[in-house]
Amino acid sequence: MEHSHPVGLAPTLKGVKVDKDDLSYSGEEGLLSCGSSHDRHPDNENYKYLRGKVTGRYDLSGFCSSCHPDKGNKEGKGAHGECALCHSVHEGQGPAMLSELPNTFTVNPRTGKTPDKTASLCLACHTTEPDGAGYRPINLATSHPVGVTPKKAKLPTESLGFSGEQVLTCPSCHDHHPANSTYSYLRWPVKTKEDIPGFCAHCHADFKDKLAAGIKNLSTGQVGVHSRFGTVKSVDDYIKVMSAPAKK
Repeated sequence: MEHSHPVGLAPTLKGVKVDKDDLSYSGEEGLLSCGSSHDRHPDNENYKYLRGKVTGRYDLSGFCSSCHPDKGNKEGKGAHGECALCHSVHEGQGPAMLSELPNTFTVNPRTGKTPDKTASLCLACHTTEPDGAGYRPINLATSHPVGVTPKKAKLPTESLGFSGEQVLTCPSCHDHHPANSTYSYLRWPVKTKEDIPGFCAHCHADFKDKLAAGIKNLSTGQVGVHSRFGTVKSVDDYIKVMSAPAKK
């Protein structure tokens, strides 16, 4: 119960919309209960007696969208189309019901420690085996840092995560929910490479103009926020690499 989807309290999370007919707990109205999600009568043939048509564990996005329209995607489209890829509703880890245990294999070279739970979840797919699935793998040695407190940049409130601390993690830049249709699930709209300086300026306000000057080579494959280029150690290094002529 500690890490399961909550019951016995009123839905207070921003963006949550629950049908009032589904809010009743021990006779008290307005509270989440098991019955808010499950119609447990024998004529309900849905997966796990869920309310609404659900065929299996990886068919939950439309169901979750009924209460979490700002997170889910009724059509289940996108790489992160299924809620159950990241969340385990009754056996989760931490307040977000994360499906992954802490990563004990990958060591972040910048911190000398294994990633926190949120980053571990992302790296379960975005590192190479045996740690992850190898999907668009991230090299922590040269990628944008995670697990550290920024010395100059200031994280906006939306990027602080559950702890509220100024610590960089994957969701500092990405809102990974399927309802987010922004390029690479970034937290703020990015349609073309010209939009990237504005995005980076949410944390690096002092570098916006410099980034705009160097952005022209960003799409060449020579550079990238998660690149393997070991010369990139700071924002200034990143700008220098971006401004250099593309390699043929």
